[in-house]
Amino acid sequence: ADEGHFSWDFSVCDLEDIVYAISMDTGISIVTDDTVSGKGSFKFSGKDFDSAFDSFLDSSRLYVEKKDKLWVVSRFKYTELDGFLYLDAYDLSPNLIVEKLSEKMKTIITFDTLPANPITVHIKSNNEIDLLRKLNKFLYGIEMVEDENSVHFSKNMNLQKKNMVLNNNCEFIKNEDGSFVIDLKEEDSFVNILNN
Repeated sequence: ADEGHFSWDFSVCDLEDIVYAISMDTGISIVTDDTVSGKGSFKFSGKDFDSAFDSFLDSSRLYVEKKDKLWVVSRFKYTELDGFLYLDAYDLSPNLIVEKLSEKMKTIITFDTLPANPITVHIKSNNEIDLLRKLNKFLYGIEMVEDENSVHFSKNMNLQKKNMVLNNNCEFIKNEDGSFVIDLKEEDSFVNILNN
């Protein structure tokens, strides 16, 4: 092949394997971080590697941070540009997003266990606390408690109180055969809780 001419044909391969092969062929040190998983496809033949690689990243919902001698591919991107902060994350667990943010921000971030379902967020803000408030809107059942230079994400006490009301209004009685009976003290409030 000509110098600088590349040819790849990956069909439904592990993203980490595709990145590894591209790194080997180009001689560029490219690695994936702990946010990258799943499969993707990449077909390319030609010399315009940069455009092809950008296209692969876009179609696979990935970002790249190009450091001096190392490119890091990730599903998470946090940038500061023209006085604004940008958070972009594709298909990531809230735990991982908050962990990554805590490594990048000056604000100290602590958190309880966050919802497990992956989320995709694209947030623009002019300060860290506001960005975290916007992120919190994506975290169902989690409240953000602010202190000076620190933030804590914890389970929302109102939801816990709602569950306590449910427990106070009904009693679970275990029979000798192992089955259960529910004794409803206030049927209306039990139905209201289920409908909320």
